[in-house]
Order: sequence, then C-alpha cells, then structure tokens
Amino acid sequence: MTKTPLIAVAAVAFGFSTFALADDGRSFQSLDANNDGYVSRDEIPADHALAANFSTYDTDADGRLSQSEFDVYTSSKQRDEE
Repeated sequence: MTKTPLIAVAAVAFGFSTFALADDGRSFQSLDANNDGYVSRDEIPADHALAANFSTYDTDADGRLSQSEFDVYTSSKQRDEE
C-alpha cells in the first residue's frame, strides 16, 4: 500500500478541521488574535461558551488550545446540537 492516499486523506481532514467553527460561528483562526497557532484564554470573549469550559478542552493544561483541542470543542458542540 502506498502512502499517497493516506497523505491525501490526512491533508483533506486537516484542511477541513481548520474550518471548524465555535458555537458563535468563529473559526480557530479568528479567535487566535495574535496568530501564534493557539487560542489562549484571554483571546476568548468572556461571554463565549468556551470561556466557561476552557480547562475542559485544554487537555494538556498549558493555558491555550491547539487546533486539535479546539476541534474537540467544536465536535462536542455539534454533537450537542444533534
């Protein structure tokens, strides 16, 4: 089996994950105000649902959300809506 199909699938999945939206319709990139590749607690508006549950999704407890941690948050919000 070649690695090309697997790489293509991974690239597509990663591409779609960058478009995951928070419950207020904001993307990871729009919340990442300083463009460091992470969303820190202070970059999230106080009235945003994620602000109250930040530590739940900050699984490595580094005080910021990676793209994958944010994707878990958006996935959980989508499941809640179904």
